[in-house]
Amino acid sequence: MLEKDSGVYGGSDYYVMTPSEVAKSYFYYLTMCGHMHTYYGYAKKRDYYPDMLIMCIISGTMMLRYGGKEYRLIAGTTALIDCQTPQHYFTADHCEFSFAHFGGKDIRAVYPYLYRTYGCIFQNVEHREAAKFLNAMILRFRNEQFVSETECSMLLYQMVFHLFPKTYNGRIASIAEPALNSVIQYIHGHLSERISLRDLADMAHLSPYYFSRMFKKHLGSSPYDYLMKTRINRAKHLLMDTDMSVGEIADAVGFNSASRFSHAFTQRVGIAPSEFREFPV
Repeated sequence: MLEKDSGVYGGSDYYVMTPSEVAKSYFYYLTMCGHMHTYYGYAKKRDYYPDMLIMCIISGTMMLRYGGKEYRLIAGTTALIDCQTPQHYFTADHCEFSFAHFGGKDIRAVYPYLYRTYGCIFQNVEHREAAKFLNAMILRFRNEQFVSETECSMLLYQMVFHLFPKTYNGRIASIAEPALNSVIQYIHGHLSERISLRDLADMAHLSPYYFSRMFKKHLGSSPYDYLMKTRINRAKHLLMDTDMSVGEIADAVGFNSASRFSHAFTQRVGIAPSEFREFPV
């Protein structure tokens, strides 16, 4: 289908779907997707629209006003917004972009966390991965291939999932990697010691406030939560691989008493350390 909207060049295409009740109840579902070539005059201003919107900018510039802020979206940028919040986006000169309108049972729970933690604008590897899955879906429609609701759901889920910054084994793919990696390595190497927020912030040469914000932005949890998860994970290994007592393990992972350790372990794992040791797998 060709878009006939104001400010749209010929060659733009979009495709629509009407989700089934099953899709709306259990899946991420697509309502529209496409590939647009736009020029000055293209604009959308809404107070409300029921879907989410993802836009991957290929070339040119798109301006976005959302959540009380204005963003300049350039090539290599992806925006993800909840259209139930007022939005206004428009082409200042020219812009080529791909997009999808979609919904899903849990996206309203996922998006506030994503927006609060990382914002609505994504670049670099997050943009490339999201664009890859979006373009694959659009290509299927363009080639008039059958696309099932479950396949759409899988592609949409992968798009959203890949917008979360990547972490693995405590390493962060980001501009802040050197500072945060030294902190991560310190945490893993000093679990038996008292570790304070001030100690970690000083190591990164940041204030505790800014360090906490940066840490959560890139790792998805606060320094305290990350430290606790790391201590609990180390404790799991010790429970499975050694004959150390619960008290010895508590001391080895930085708790000042066996009772505090047992409480924290049970709260996070759902069973007591002794139960985990008996049935670890």
